[in-house]
Amino acid sequence: MKISSSSHCKALFLDRDGVINVNAPDHCYVLKWEQFQFLDGSINALKLLSTLGIPMVVVTNQQGIGKGLMSESDLANIHERMCEELSLHGVQIDAIYHCPHLATDRCDCRKPKPGMLFQAAREHCFDLKSSIFIGDSERDMMAGRAAGTRTVFVKYGSNHNNEEMKHASQNADITAETLTEAAKILIGSGIGKAHSV
Repeated sequence: MKISSSSHCKALFLDRDGVINVNAPDHCYVLKWEQFQFLDGSINALKLLSTLGIPMVVVTNQQGIGKGLMSESDLANIHERMCEELSLHGVQIDAIYHCPHLATDRCDCRKPKPGMLFQAAREHCFDLKSSIFIGDSERDMMAGRAAGTRTVFVKYGSNHNNEEMKHASQNADITAETLTEAAKILIGSGIGKAHSV
């Protein structure tokens, strides 16, 4: 997707599962659109985030592809339908990056590694140090920190245990109960203006 040059200073990165949509049960994956369910409040929260006026970029691990449970075209269809639904509510997702690899592949893109964020920065000239990454897991926070972004941990939607959530919160610059709360914090911080958080 083409992002206007006027927005080439910072980005808002978002994890998908557990932030935008409901996490699949443990050891399962969202394999088709019919299994995709927006989290309560996530669409309205994304509408709030869109008022910041900076690109919104989804970065998501999708090892269901690596396991042969779904294809690249299956995932593309899910993301196309997701973006279509969000556009009906005035929300634009400017780019989506995914890692299809297995955890054992030792790739550079699977979070907690920051490869997807670096790729987005290269392709769209984002300044990662003035960008934000919102996620629901410790690996999201680690990826954001490794890339140099500020990090926001959202508890609602996470399917991780208490210890994992504690570690995620400790690795985050900001912890919010919900994506809506995170949006209000970021709007209040002025990230959408000339300065960063």
